[in-house]
Parts: sequence; C-alpha cells; structure tokens
Amino acid sequence: MLEGEYTYASDDAGVWFYASPALVVRIDRKEDKKIPLAWYEAHIYVNLDSDERFGATLLHPENPGKREHVHPASIARKNRLVFAMNTDYYTYRIGRNSIVGVVIRNRQVLHDNAPARNRGKFPNLDTLAMFEDGSWRVFYSDEYTAEEYLAMGAVDVFCFGPFLVRDGQLNPFVEAMRSGKTPQPRCAVGIIEPGHYYAMLAEGGIRRVSNGVSISQLAENMLEAGCVQAFNLDGGQTAVMMYMGEQISRIGQYSGGRTTPRSTTEVMGAGNSALIDPGSK
Repeated sequence: MLEGEYTYASDDAGVWFYASPALVVRIDRKEDKKIPLAWYEAHIYVNLDSDERFGATLLHPENPGKREHVHPASIARKNRLVFAMNTDYYTYRIGRNSIVGVVIRNRQVLHDNAPARNRGKFPNLDTLAMFEDGSWRVFYSDEYTAEEYLAMGAVDVFCFGPFLVRDGQLNPFVEAMRSGKTPQPRCAVGIIEPGHYYAMLAEGGIRRVSNGVSISQLAENMLEAGCVQAFNLDGGQTAVMMYMGEQISRIGQYSGGRTTPRSTTEVMGAGNSALIDPGSK
C-alpha cells in the first residue's frame, strides 16, 4: 500500500507522474515529427473513496461569478492542484452578445440560456456534466436546463462542445459541422470509467514542432483512448495543461506573438499536494 506522495517530472523525457493513496496521474508528451505534431495524454485515477474529485477549481469560490482573470497556473498553485487544465472559458461569451449556455460550478447556477442543439455557430454549446459519484455525461446543448442538471446530481456543468464521444460512440455532428476542420491547438477531457479520466492536449501554431489537430482527429483519439464520454474544450491560446502547479504545455504564437495562455477565472483538475508551494511564482 502506497504511503505519502511520489512525484517524477522530466520535460526532456516528456513524462510527469504523481502517486498517492488518493490519486495517480501520468502525463506523456508524444510527438510525430512528420506532421509535425506534439500532444499530451493524461490519465488521472481518483480514489472515489477519498475526498479527491475531478472538477472545477475557481479563483474566487466564494464568489464564482466574479470575473477576475489570472494566469491559470497561479490558480493551480494556489490550490495545490496536482493535475490541472483549462475549462470552457465561458466568460469570453459574457458581454459579447453571445449565448453563454448552461454553466454550473459547485452546484451553483451561473448561466442557463442554451441554444438549440447542433447549431452552426462554433462552439455549439453542448455540455459536460460532472456528478458527485465521479461519473460524467455529455449532452446536447438544449437537452436539460440547469435546474434539471442539479436534480440529476451534477456538481459542475461545462459548456463548449461539441461533445466528441457519447456512450462509446463518436458524435456524428463532428463530421457534419463546418468548423473545426483545420489543425489547431485543441484539448478535450473524457471519462473511461468513474475514477479514471483522460485528457488530451494537442499543441499548435509552433513552427516545425506542432501544427495541431482537427476536432475530428481529437474525437478519434478520445475514443481510441477508451473514453465512453468525451468533450471538446476551448482550444487555441486557452488550451493549457499543468502539473504540480506548473505549466507543462507550450503555447503557439497568438495575439501579436504572445506565447502565454489566456488568463482565466478557473481551471479543472484533481489532487491536492502539500509538495506544491502555493506562494511560488
């Protein structure tokens, strides 16, 4: 029986590993220099009998609607998250005459205005619901209201999409949609079974290193990894993956050449480690 915490991190080898009685995380960076493409595959195992869970972590949990944006790694460090990544970046849609969708954080409804399913505009605002028992499910944008999600036991509901895999089947809308065909930095998260989660992040916009992937390619990867439910999250400069409070993925050149991720109000992830200094920079 493992006691305490064990960590290993090697950027040169492209491997990051963490183990404790409540959590196991393994992240591998893989490359195909012919495309070229570089991507990260993360397996996260949560002991559902422990206090750990995979979910949203907010900069201001006492005021989840507050829109103060900071570097995502600072939120991960502050909360000593072992594994963290970006979310749906729903705050971008606020104040831009855009439909925000259904957004729930820690059982609190922040937005509840979903569009009709499979709309042509990207993102189509499908949802990913995370439940108290560790199960996840993906839904069409208009399938349930926020109150119905709460009645079902949802703790967090993310809104972006499209969903990639549902009940072990690829979403046929992914091929039919006009958007998402070009290689771009993209990321997704999915569930293999309750307590075993998987995330992929493909880097993009990095010359001679990684072009990125299409949403269809992302969906195929999630299915091949064994996900029975999988969901496309915001990509581009938003897509970021973190380990032990540090950013490990690279950002392509965006917004005038900046190579840092977009600031945000939250991240999603799992694990709490005393080995992480919340005050470090």
